[in-house]
Parts: sequence; C-alpha cells; structure tokens
Amino acid sequence: MSNKIVMTFEAYQTYNDYQKKGNWGSPEDLVADVKVTIKHATPTFDDMWIKSIEDQSDDAKGIKFEVKLSTGDILHAFKIGSMRGSWELYLNKKKKSQQEIRTELIKKSLSPLEQWELAWKSHDTYYNYSDSHDVWKSGVASEKNIVALYDKLSASDKKKAYKIYTERDNQSTKSFPEFKGL
Repeated sequence: MSNKIVMTFEAYQTYNDYQKKGNWGSPEDLVADVKVTIKHATPTFDDMWIKSIEDQSDDAKGIKFEVKLSTGDILHAFKIGSMRGSWELYLNKKKKSQQEIRTELIKKSLSPLEQWELAWKSHDTYYNYSDSHDVWKSGVASEKNIVALYDKLSASDKKKAYKIYTERDNQSTKSFPEFKGL
C-alpha cells in the first residue's frame, strides 16, 4: 500500500514578481491584460459585457481581479504566469476556461436567433479548401452547430435567419423553403 503525497500550493503571481523585471507589469498593465482576456471569454469582443473591474490583489495571495459582468455574473481572474493572457478564471466561483465561459454567456444572454447569427457570422465558409484536417473537422462541427441552432428557431426567426444568410457574401443560391440553416 502506497501513500500518495499531494502537494498543494498557489502559484499566483504577485506585483513583486513584476517589480524585478521592470518593463511590464504595472497595475495598469495588468488591468489592461485582464480586460483583454475577459473580452476573449465574452460572446462578442467588446466592452459592453464588462461592468466593472476591481483589483483585489494581496501581497501574500497574489494578483486577483474581480470582474462584474453586465449579465450579473462575477468573474475572478488570478494571474498564474508572467506572460500576457496567463490567467486562471472562475465564473461564479467555478473554475472555467475562456471557451466554457463564452459558451455559458452565449446561452444565457443571447436569443436563439442571435446565437445562430453569431455562429453563422463566425463560420469559415472556406474550411473545405484547407490542407489541415483539424480545420476541416472544426468546419464540419461548426456547420452541424449552425444547423442545430437553426432547427430550434421559430418560424419567424427562420425567415430572419434566411435574410441574414443571403446578405452575407450575396449567398442567395437557396430558396427559403429548402433552406436548412446553412
């Protein structure tokens, strides 16, 4: 029988870690860095999702920011590395990745039509021409997601989705009755 030894420690960065380096890492730099990181985790990359950012750093525990989102959610960001974008994120006290946060916020705050439109506008219509299998797999998954989102729309929203579809790159090759969301 072996005893497992678990070492636990918090490896969060402190402001002292940045004073040694000199060039980057002022409180203003870190606020800007956390803001960009949070914007990457929101449905659309803009400031409308961020209500406030408060520095709650502690010399002993490290650099921590509390970000109040316009959705009412609270996001905590802990600096875990000296590189920009190195943050550990907690949405409503649950550790999550940027993609998990983005997905949760999309489902929570966007209507089904807005979700479809966001998926459609971010879809790479040229994925079939890529030499990368990963890009192709991502494109296929994106198409399936768009079709699934379209299937959940109401009849009036399906007409609006068709209009949005035909406006992008003048794609009017399909008539509305045979349109399936993509």
